[in-house]
Amino acid sequence: MKLPPREEQLKFLKFVIVGGTNTAIMYGIYLLLLNGGLHHQWALAADYALGIVYGYLLNRYWTFRSQGTPANSVVKYCLTYAGMWAINCVLLMLFVDVFKWRSDLGQIPAMGISVIAVYLLQRFWVFKSA
Repeated sequence: MKLPPREEQLKFLKFVIVGGTNTAIMYGIYLLLLNGGLHHQWALAADYALGIVYGYLLNRYWTFRSQGTPANSVVKYCLTYAGMWAINCVLLMLFVDVFKWRSDLGQIPAMGISVIAVYLLQRFWVFKSA
């Protein structure tokens, strides 16, 4: 099996670093909001809104060093994450409301479902000029 070129590997590593820090920070915010009494779906919405801003800025300017039009990539980035948010909502509802997991634990598998899909969408659609 042939590995992707070094440049592509570096972009993926940066994406994982941004995603990892974003996930850790946003999960901390999610837990704080839960502990503050916010319903898990509202905590998830706030978590995603903040994470979209943080992730967009780092991925645009550091991971992919995009030279494309910011307005265009912002729309695509938001659409990508709106879809991911919808999937996360369904998974969170499944884990918490159906399987009766705790809200803090139910979000863990929901967060990790589609890292590769998000990377590919960002690499080849959102920031394709990179």
